Amino acid sequence: MRCFVGLPLPESYQDGLERVRRQWGPRFAPPLTWTRPGNWHITLAFLGEVEESQQPDLEQALSAVAFAPFTLQAGGAGVFPPQGRPKVLWVGALYGGQAVAALAGDVQQALIPLGFVPDDRPFTTHLTLARTKRGKSKRRKHTGAKRGAGDESFQKIPDANAWQECIAGLGRVEWPPVTMDSFILWRSHLSEAGPRYEPLVSFGATSESSNG
Repeated sequence: MRCFVGLPLPESYQDGLERVRRQWGPRFAPPLTWTRPGNWHITLAFLGEVEESQQPDLEQALSAVAFAPFTLQAGGAGVFPPQGRPKVLWVGALYGGQAVAALAGDVQQALIPLGFVPDDRPFTTHLTLARTKRGKSKRRKHTGAKRGAGDESFQKIPDANAWQECIAGLGRVEWPPVTMDSFILWRSHLSEAGPRYEPLVSFGATSESSNG
């Protein structure tokens, strides 16, 4: 099974993604591969290929992760990597980013005894809007720094003006505050039509207090 752990996003965000895609998608050149509404989530830990026999151990480890419900509100926009040719277009977090990062750290730590190595890159709370493939280039390790429309590095990129315009516009999109009170172990089914995410197990918050 190809699996990951992530936060589900509510219908208001899935609908908002579709509106953003309709408004801004045609303005990018070359076209982007947008996240499909219904698939939108925040990845906490990517597990890769695991044996089905490992699922009970995964469930046991993840059920031990304790967290309180918290408020998340998306806002702002940027790209990864922050310099060079953009490959990932994302929305950031106005509120709740620290709570998401803390939960991701706890999830990854809980999985270490099962042999899963935490990502060595700093965790940056972001919601992936779209990806682009624009030829082969040397892979860069991003620092997680947020860059905006005024970033000078964009001047080195073809279609820099279009990117600047779209990132500035996306940064002004208003997203509602939502309560995050569960995370999910997902299985990813890959196909030519795009990925389909199957929720395997949901893990709920352990208290009614909020943070983030």
